[in-house]
Amino acid sequence: MLIKTKTMKVNIDSIKIPENRVREDLGNITNLALALRLFGWLDKIVVTEDLTLVAGRRRLEALKKNGVKMVDVDVIPKELAPVIEVIENVMRKELTWYEYVEGLAKVHEYLSKHATKVLVDKKTWKQWTQADTARLFGKTPVWISEVLKLRKSKHWEELKESCNSIEEALEKLRELEDQETSKEVEEITKEIEESEESEKEGKEHRQPEKTEKTGKEIDKREFLEKLKQIQRYLVIFQALSTVNIRAKKMKLKCPFDGQEIDFYDLKAPCGHSLLEIVEEIRRQFEELTRMIESD
Repeated sequence: MLIKTKTMKVNIDSIKIPENRVREDLGNITNLALALRLFGWLDKIVVTEDLTLVAGRRRLEALKKNGVKMVDVDVIPKELAPVIEVIENVMRKELTWYEYVEGLAKVHEYLSKHATKVLVDKKTWKQWTQADTARLFGKTPVWISEVLKLRKSKHWEELKESCNSIEEALEKLRELEDQETSKEVEEITKEIEESEESEKEGKEHRQPEKTEKTGKEIDKREFLEKLKQIQRYLVIFQALSTVNIRAKKMKLKCPFDGQEIDFYDLKAPCGHSLLEIVEEIRRQFEELTRMIESD
């Protein structure tokens, strides 16, 4: 073995950062700091004999952010420093997009069950939520919600095979769900219209039939109008999904801050994101579906 290391504990502030390092962009340190607070860290920071950093800059900065004063480091000969830095950063294999989704879902599931008390500040504790997973992964809560739903979808295996990215899989899932909901709406609407037509043929002057479900009385005509309204909404959302796909392919960015635009993350005047509105409409449709099935 070419590299012989020794381990020692040093003051974190004594580690020197050399210029012209291979990795210049450190990314989001906040989420890494949170991960280290939750799990600790397995890979030691690597330095030379004079405590010049070789590998582990992001871990070093995250530990500083957490207030750590003393750290264990692996010490290597100075002449091997350039080689080790490149090997650590270049030889690492990135996860595929679906491995990332599956990993994220496993982390969220584990922490939701076991991290029942999460330190918010020095005095406040709370249950682990999707917002905490978003903070851990450096994403928005809406995005985390979408990805977790993607992993739980009955179409997951199909999407793994046919898609090349998380974004593509999310858009495809929206299309599939919209198509399924639209088809169900058409079938239920047709069934109700046929039922009403049959009733008209039997009795010309009949009061609108009412059926009691979940403690409420719903007029059939009102029920039918709600289904038609959902169908109109679906047409709008399908068009929006198409626009969103094209915007992402064009890498449409905000002219103010340069961030890529996802239309489903945008807020309506009510304060809800478009994704939240779509999900609520789907929930209402599922509720109507259950009512008609139990009739």
